[in-house]
Amino acid sequence: MANDPTDELQIRNLIARLAQVADTATEADLDTAYVPLFTADAVWEALPGSLAPGQELVRNEGIAAIREAAIARRRNGTSGPDAGMMHMVTSSVITVEGDTATGDSCFILVRGDLSIGVAARYHDSFRRDGGQWRVARRTVGRR
Repeated sequence: MANDPTDELQIRNLIARLAQVADTATEADLDTAYVPLFTADAVWEALPGSLAPGQELVRNEGIAAIREAAIARRRNGTSGPDAGMMHMVTSSVITVEGDTATGDSCFILVRGDLSIGVAARYHDSFRRDGGQWRVARRTVGRR
């Protein structure tokens, strides 16, 4: 059975929405704008050095840990509307296989002064959950 071509479009919109929400959602908005973009058992991780020189592995397992990390980023000013940053997702390659999919995307994080803060890649796994595509795993890395 062939995949519905709208699946890829929905996943691309999910990737874009996640980038926008990372930049615009306040702490109060996380439960309605950010958390629903992930599966309950999702994993969000950043490989060593992918976000900053010397940065160690960051790993958040499960939606509660992902939510808490998003709150911490807003409180320390590294994400959210007060951070003055913009995630710009560029080239994405999506492969859909039934109710699961994978995606590889390049992204740039632009600071408020228009300098590049990070240039890296998202390696994503998606799953259709409750009729919606959600992120099941996101790994941030340089390769």
